[in-house]
Amino acid sequence: MYKKTIRLLGDYNAMKAHIQKLKRDIENIDYIGVSASSTEDTVSKTNKFYSAVENEVVDREKFVENTTKEIKRLELEVKNIDEAYKILSDKEKKVIKLKYFETNNNEWFKIAWKVGYSEQHCRRIRNHAVKKMEKVIFGK
Repeated sequence: MYKKTIRLLGDYNAMKAHIQKLKRDIENIDYIGVSASSTEDTVSKTNKFYSAVENEVVDREKFVENTTKEIKRLELEVKNIDEAYKILSDKEKKVIKLKYFETNNNEWFKIAWKVGYSEQHCRRIRNHAVKKMEKVIFGK
């Protein structure tokens, strides 16, 4: 779970950006409307009617439904990370913020210089913070 927590923290900014992109995708699909250019509706041997417009509407509804589910999943992960971040000490918050939230994967020597600790101590702080966050995020 430790590595998974590290991966989530590393993906935090990307997840937030992806949520915004997915929301724009939903807005755009509603804006475009349905195209009715095909006049080749067919009837199958079972007399079931197939319409290009109806198929397009169904496909768009599925897209919106699947995209909405993905947005909710990502928002839950971001919320879990935010809640886990709240339980950290100020020192831990500073290191995690510099490493993952502000400038993703900031180098340890820069973090150490900014917080006034050695690189090794910053890594220990991060490790302890990640273990605390792991318990909140995954409940283990």
